[in-house]
Amino acid sequence: MLSLRQEELLRRLMQAEQELTGEEIARLIGVTSRTIRTDMKALKSILEVHGATLHMKRGAGYTLTVEDYGAFRTFLKNSMRERNEKKNQVIPNQPEDRISYLLRRLLLSEDYMKLDELAEELFVSESTVKNDLKAVKHLFSLHGLSVAHRPKYGLRLTGDEMKLRYCLAEHVFQQEHPNPALLPEETYQLIQDMVRSRTKASGLHVSEIGLSNLVTHIAIACKRIEEKKLVMMPEGELKDIQTQPAFQVARQMAEDMRHVLGIDFPLSEMAYIAIHLMGAKMMAYGETGHTLFHMLDEEHFRLTHQLLGYVEEHMSLDIQTDKELIVGLSLHLRSAIHRFRYDMNIRNPYLSDIKRHYPIAFEAGVYMGRWLKENENVEIHEDEIGYLALHIGAAIERTKTQTVRKKCLIVCATGVASSQLLLHKLKAAFSERLEIAGTASVSDLLSYDLRSIDLIISTIPLQNTLPVPVIDVHTILSEDDMLRLKQFVQGSQEMGVLRYISPKMTFFQQDLQTREEVLQFFVNVLQEQNRIPDDFEQLLLEREEVSPTSFGHLVAIPHPIKPATDDTFCAICTLRKPVLWGEERVQVVCLLSIQKTYQKELQSLYQFLVRLTEQKEVVEQIIKAASFEELTAALHVLEQPDEKKGYPFPHL
Repeated sequence: MLSLRQEELLRRLMQAEQELTGEEIARLIGVTSRTIRTDMKALKSILEVHGATLHMKRGAGYTLTVEDYGAFRTFLKNSMRERNEKKNQVIPNQPEDRISYLLRRLLLSEDYMKLDELAEELFVSESTVKNDLKAVKHLFSLHGLSVAHRPKYGLRLTGDEMKLRYCLAEHVFQQEHPNPALLPEETYQLIQDMVRSRTKASGLHVSEIGLSNLVTHIAIACKRIEEKKLVMMPEGELKDIQTQPAFQVARQMAEDMRHVLGIDFPLSEMAYIAIHLMGAKMMAYGETGHTLFHMLDEEHFRLTHQLLGYVEEHMSLDIQTDKELIVGLSLHLRSAIHRFRYDMNIRNPYLSDIKRHYPIAFEAGVYMGRWLKENENVEIHEDEIGYLALHIGAAIERTKTQTVRKKCLIVCATGVASSQLLLHKLKAAFSERLEIAGTASVSDLLSYDLRSIDLIISTIPLQNTLPVPVIDVHTILSEDDMLRLKQFVQGSQEMGVLRYISPKMTFFQQDLQTREEVLQFFVNVLQEQNRIPDDFEQLLLEREEVSPTSFGHLVAIPHPIKPATDDTFCAICTLRKPVLWGEERVQVVCLLSIQKTYQKELQSLYQFLVRLTEQKEVVEQIIKAASFEELTAALHVLEQPDEKKGYPFPHL
């Protein structure tokens, strides 16, 4: 069968009314004259046995003469049929699909591959393949691998064997198709059964995700060992791994592989299995219900308590004493830090759902990642942060089953009797939901420690900017007062984002082209209003580097990686056309900033904004809005969430 370029050459020769020079054809097709000469020689040999002759006249060019029309027509017909049959196979036609195809081809090939051969396989031009290879090379570079080019031979993947295997696990062994036909299905099943049996016998309570990852890496090891591609390790590191308890389990697994599959694992490959055993995701509780304290030491618990303390300081989630969280998080950190040490990858199939439905938990994971980077020199990516968020989210869900009373302070100026009347009225109405910390005058507020207070109920307007919400009421509570208090203490979003937006921080139909332009636009406006510190833009970009703040359905909620402003606000911007924000398209941007001294409002604000991503109709109304009134009218729909709606929390 003719190549795509040869077909193009033949088509142009058949349509030409006069000779075509090599330079003309090269310019039309987009290749060099030398390439044209090579292809023409090959085409001449093919045509000679199918009733046609290709004439090459120096200085004049190329012409085609058909001598046997019957044979030539049959040749064209057969070529077309073969081409159509090949096209009926699954050939990637989108850039992202071609990139995935090229990744797999380079990962699985032991030989050099020529550019024209890849173009032929994909039914595209060589220039298209070259363009796709830029993205492929970038993805390989993230794994410490490179694509080498050798003249006359082609392309080939090069790099450390262990890193190549990590890349195989990431891009070839997918979660939904764990065995991509690299091994016979019965062989893969045998490996899975042996690994499951051996981990259970050894008392290792590996999660299903951890088990799947472990089986994947051992299956890859089996294939690579058969191909004589072995992992190499420094002698000192190999000796260190051999002292670990996981190495004995790895040795037993290797022995199982030898007996059942006839594959011999050298010491370095046993160590490779041990590395993945130590990095496997463990369950916080075993099948018998006992916690796995024997796998943890004081250092793991110290690290967990420090991380939870840091999260509590910035987010006030009240989860730092949750025993199940402490054990589960300690076990996860034990494996996560080991994965970082060996540059291991881990896939998180729940990542997009966690980010969308449990944003508070994910944000807590971001805080933990920041602390680990600054204090332990451990850098974790968003898949790993997603797993931290699973533990945190489960703890947050557990707190919802407990009745937590909000703590309030009463400020009243009309005397002791009126303040006591108000106090007892509030106790009678909200005894299960509200804890009264006491009463205070306006002057007392200046010295009152408000860090433990959730809200202030005041009978007089308070001029000072306070770090907690204030609800103004009458001395004799009215029905409207009672309604507003009920909405607040029961967690309604009436005190949510609408309280923190204003006409001067809402912008409609802006003509901005990129995420960076949008963030720069916000920074410029907020700087003019003296609302942000000098490093605000840097804090926004740091948060985006950890994980894009796009939540799907055209909405992004950017925010600084830590509280940075003196007050809480939400600036909203709509765009004329969607921009790419990470991997999502975004047209509504809600920039959120929580004040440094009070973070308890963070949860309700996030929940309000994330509900926006679930309401396509509301998003469409906001995109069309041309005024502050139209925007707030659309947002009011979100104030009363559907109490029946919930999202299944993934099992750890």
